[in-house]
Amino acid sequence: MDERQSLCNMVDHLDLKTSTIILADRGYESFNVYEHINKSGYNYVIRGKDIKSNGFLSHLELPQSSTFDVTVELKLTRRQTKEIKSDKSYRFLSSTAKFDYLEKDSKDYYPIKLRVVRLEVEKGIYECLLTNLDANWFPPSELKTLYHLRWGIGVSR
Repeated sequence: MDERQSLCNMVDHLDLKTSTIILADRGYESFNVYEHINKSGYNYVIRGKDIKSNGFLSHLELPQSSTFDVTVELKLTRRQTKEIKSDKSYRFLSSTAKFDYLEKDSKDYYPIKLRVVRLEVEKGIYECLLTNLDANWFPPSELKTLYHLRWGIGVSR
């Protein structure tokens, strides 16, 4: 079991009675992780690969500005028809892609909604954060602060 699946299992078995925000680094970027957290009723802030890298964000129609805060609605599918390939709202999942909410031979699609926030962390250096937190309560500056709280955990000795 890899780290992503371990996180999914942990989230599925958590029984916290308070509002919870799960913070995670780039290695946890996964539709499966996002949806397990969504289904559990928790919130997340997960760093994704930047739009200029080879991650899934680079294939989306996102603003051309250097920083942005947008909500993206995708239809995850395992089908590859001409119609699906031409529609940018679909995101193809290969048969090896782990996604627990869509069978490997399914002809359906699974809707997923993500908030994508690209912010400048240092002069000319950008990060993309994916979250399900409400933009009215958690503007980009607050997400930046929240995400960087994990550094105190990730590097503590």
